[in-house]
Amino acid sequence: MILSPNKVMANIYKLNCKNTKNVFSVIYSYKRSSAILTSVNGSKTKVKFIMGQKTNNSFKSDGVISKLKTSLVYNKETNELSMLQASLRGKNLFLKCSDPKLIKEE
Repeated sequence: MILSPNKVMANIYKLNCKNTKNVFSVIYSYKRSSAILTSVNGSKTKVKFIMGQKTNNSFKSDGVISKLKTSLVYNKETNELSMLQASLRGKNLFLKCSDPKLIKEE
């Protein structure tokens, strides 16, 4: 397979994040402008988030969990993932992540 240097790749990365009570797995792609929550505390799930803001070192994506507007915010410099819900009943979680792992090159 020959790749052109002008061709933009849709690399897919995986984050493993945790705090004292929760463990999350998230995959994301800047080119596809999406992040997917794939695992919560060992239980498989699939919740898609659409990236609204992104830079080389961070992104903010929006989706819905349990009928609540939810944002995932990742900062590569601090390796922190935040899950923020826009409701009084919602939860705000802050997790520390391992370095992003490249799982697929496209």
